[in-house]
Amino acid sequence: MTFIKDYMAHMEDMTDAPSEYHHAVALTLLSTILNRNVYLDLKMGRVYPNLWTLLLGESSLTRKSTATKLGVERILPENVKVAPNDSTPEGFIDYLSDTPHTLFYRDEFGGFLADLNRRYMQGMKEFLCYLYDCPNTYTRHLKKKSYVISDTYISILSSTTNSRFSSLMSIDDILSGFCPRFLLVAGDKSGNWKGIEEKQNIDVFKDETLKKQLRKIKNEYQRNTAMKLPTDTMNRFNDWLYIFELKSKEEPDELKPFYSRLSWYALKFAMIFSAEKFKHSIDIDTIDKATEYAGKYMRIAKTVVSWITDIQIKTRTTTVIDKIKCMIKDNVEIDHRKLLQYSHITAKELKEVIKTLKERGEVREVERGRAKWYVWINQS
Repeated sequence: MTFIKDYMAHMEDMTDAPSEYHHAVALTLLSTILNRNVYLDLKMGRVYPNLWTLLLGESSLTRKSTATKLGVERILPENVKVAPNDSTPEGFIDYLSDTPHTLFYRDEFGGFLADLNRRYMQGMKEFLCYLYDCPNTYTRHLKKKSYVISDTYISILSSTTNSRFSSLMSIDDILSGFCPRFLLVAGDKSGNWKGIEEKQNIDVFKDETLKKQLRKIKNEYQRNTAMKLPTDTMNRFNDWLYIFELKSKEEPDELKPFYSRLSWYALKFAMIFSAEKFKHSIDIDTIDKATEYAGKYMRIAKTVVSWITDIQIKTRTTTVIDKIKCMIKDNVEIDHRKLLQYSHITAKELKEVIKTLKERGEVREVERGRAKWYVWINQS
């Protein structure tokens, strides 16, 4: 047995959270304890095994917070640094200047995302994107204070609901690379339901056994360890990468950044799977397993992107309808040419908006010579 299998077996006995959550949490715990001590030394730079893991699911019933809490509070060794659960974006910068190697854990990520979207936090997402790559040194100047952050290594473990994540992330967040840096985990809660049970001595024993496994793995990599990629393993990965990137060319622009990031995630997974077995080299079986998981998470990313684009389309449609409605109401009546000119939308979009307003009984269309006019219907 390995840490991940032991961890999943223990957690599935504790809660009915989806197994996908337990697997992702186990990966993130391993990622956290490996720190900057494990890396791949590639020509384009070092790749570290830090993960930004975000569990997505419906509110409460999927046990997202339960899955993350069990891992962090009961299995993660006590000497691992964990950022305060109530950190604001500003507070997180302050914390990082003193504690650059950390796990950023929050049971609900929506509040932190909402803070990042505030106007005064402009630039914070770009800052976090830079830290994701574990720079040796980073300087951040704020109004009241300057911070120097050295040897950064941040893993993230959190969760939120599908709807909240979709409403707080935008297409710009995808294209900028912020959203694709997260390992998005969707759980299928179709297994057996579990009620509450009293904690048993065996549960405590299993907790401690898993902690010991993590400590043992951590001790194995106390010194800097450049994971080796033998030629056959590297060739296998490059063959997969070539096909994976070819697929990305056929996808819409909002999916391409996920292909790019998940190819790097495959290498991170490979390092973690190897370290779990106390290996210092990545073999072909491990790289195959890692690329398989990258493909799995790509399928989840496609679903999440569809959520985000659907919300953006609905939001834009509502905004456009309200804009056209106000223009007609304010003018009482307006001709088609002027409405198209002033609204800055396409003729096709205007046709759909007018159709909606007519169905609502708010606007009527009249012909005057060759021109179409739209007349506001008094609602009083």
